[in-house]
Amino acid sequence: MDRPRLLLTAIAGMLLAGLVALGALAPAAQAGPNCDVDATPDAEEEQFLALINDYRQDNGLGPLALSPALTKAAAWKSQHMADANYFAHDDVPIARSWDDRIRDCGYDYNTWIGENIAAGNSGAAATFEQWRNSPGHNQNMLSGNYNAIGIGRAFGASAAYGWYWTTDFGGFVDGAPPPPNTPTNTPVTPTPTNTPVTPTPTNTPLAATATNTPLAPPATNTPLAPTATSSPQPPVPTATSPLPPPAPPDPDGDVSCGGGASSLDAALVLQLDARVIASLPCLEEGDVNGDGVVNAIDALVILQYSAGLIASLPV
Repeated sequence: MDRPRLLLTAIAGMLLAGLVALGALAPAAQAGPNCDVDATPDAEEEQFLALINDYRQDNGLGPLALSPALTKAAAWKSQHMADANYFAHDDVPIARSWDDRIRDCGYDYNTWIGENIAAGNSGAAATFEQWRNSPGHNQNMLSGNYNAIGIGRAFGASAAYGWYWTTDFGGFVDGAPPPPNTPTNTPVTPTPTNTPVTPTPTNTPLAATATNTPLAPPATNTPLAPTATSSPQPPVPTATSPLPPPAPPDPDGDVSCGGGASSLDAALVLQLDARVIASLPCLEEGDVNGDGVVNAIDALVILQYSAGLIASLPV
C-alpha cells in the first residue's frame, strides 16, 4: 500500500522539508492555462476549514476566510495531481509554477501567499493531522501573515496515492475593503486661492515584512512521507517539488524514497540514530552495511557513496 505523502512550499532549511510560502506577488509575465474547476466546497473541505480555524483560535490567531480565488487554485491543483498522477507544488505536466497558478486563478494581490499539499488520505481529520505533525506545514497553518485560505481535494482512481489535498493561503481576503491607508489617488479640491493642491496617495502599499522569518531553500528531490511543512518567505518563488519516483533503480541507502542514496539520506539516518525522528519513509533501505541495524555507521557509508568514495551499496 502506498503511504500517505505531503509536501509544502517554502524556502526551508532542514533536509526534511519541501514547502512553499512567499511574500508579495510580482506581476505575472504570462498567463497560464485557465483554472476552470468546480470549486464548491464539499463536506470534508468544510470540515477542514472548521478544524484549522479551531486550531488557530486555540493558538490565539484569527480565523481564515474562505477565498474564492484561492479555493479555485487549490481545487484545480488537487484535481490536476489526481488526473495526471504526480505530486509536486508546481504544475509539472504543463510547466507552470505554483504561484503563477494562484495568479492565473485570480489571486494577484500584493501579499503573502503559501501552499500545503498532501496525499493518501480522503478525510479532513487525517490530512489535518498530517500537516499539524509536520513543523513546516504546521507553521503555514498557524501563520499570522495569512487571513484567507483555499481548500481542495480530489480523487484519482489510477493515481498513485488516490486522494490529493491542497490548501492555498493568502494575506488578503477577496472582496474585503482596502486597508485604511490604501492609496486613493483622489485629487484634493482646489483651495479658495485657486491654487490646486497636488493629490497625494494616502498610502503606498508596502512589501510584506518578515514578521514570519523566511526559511532557507529546501533540499531538492526530497519527497517526504506523511510529514513535511511550509513557511512564508519574501517575493519570487524558487522552491520546486519533484515527483515521487515510482520505482527507484537502486533503492539501497534511499531512506527518503527520493530515487537514490544521497547526503540527505545520510542526514535522515543520523537523525533516526539520534532519535530526533521516530522513523524513515523507506527504513528497510537504510542497513547498507548489512549488520541488521540502521545507525550512524550506515549514515557514514551513505555519505561515502554520495561523495563517490565507494562505487556501490550495499558494501
